[in-house]
Amino acid sequence: MHVERKDDYSYEKIQQIIEVSRYYYQDGLSQMEIAKKMGLSRPTISKALQTARESGVVTIKIVDPFENTDLIKQQLKKKYGLKEVLIASQVNRDERSIVNSLGEKAAAYLDEIVTDDDVIGINWGTTMEAIADHLHESQCKNIRVVQLKGSVTNSEESNYSSDITAKFNHAFHTQANILPLPVIFGDSKIKSVAVQDQFVDSVIQEGYRASIVFSHFSQLARQDLKQCYLDWDILKKRKFDF
Repeated sequence: MHVERKDDYSYEKIQQIIEVSRYYYQDGLSQMEIAKKMGLSRPTISKALQTARESGVVTIKIVDPFENTDLIKQQLKKKYGLKEVLIASQVNRDERSIVNSLGEKAAAYLDEIVTDDDVIGINWGTTMEAIADHLHESQCKNIRVVQLKGSVTNSEESNYSSDITAKFNHAFHTQANILPLPVIFGDSKIKSVAVQDQFVDSVIQEGYRASIVFSHFSQLARQDLKQCYLDWDILKKRKFDF
């Protein structure tokens, strides 16, 4: 390797930097161990390692196995029988950034697949809010939006339901059909009566006509599907599921 020599770097200095680098990166010695071995101070070793990186004596390459998303996509398709797999880039470990990346990816894909006369079934929660934040105004005609799950009225945390609905309405120039029911009834008999209401039933039937369905799969999502007023075995046969 050709190393650019600076005016204050003698040949001996460069050799010292290389030796320190070999001990540290190849032999795995700590800075303190190198200092004792070479009879130098620890700050001198630390400075030598910094100089090694800055001068090009040492270059660091990070090999991220998740950058090869094509292989991961194929594995996911095969394992779960999926038609299409999208993988959002994770720039850091911050949960908000991860959810934002998921929302951006999903909203962009929705732009690609939505067509005239589609019915979009929506959910609620932080990920759905991120998707709604990244929606673009659609040129498709006669798009209908329907809520697939009831709402939580006594929760201390927002589920963003009204905000999500408003953003989907704006993006697709429509007025969403809202399911005017709670997620959970305290009495199954009350639920049985409620779903027989003519208006509620019309919203549920619109949900069954959804060609694009948003949901999410996690440990909590299994419970979400139980809370859904529609039969998931029927919903999952839609044209596209998220």
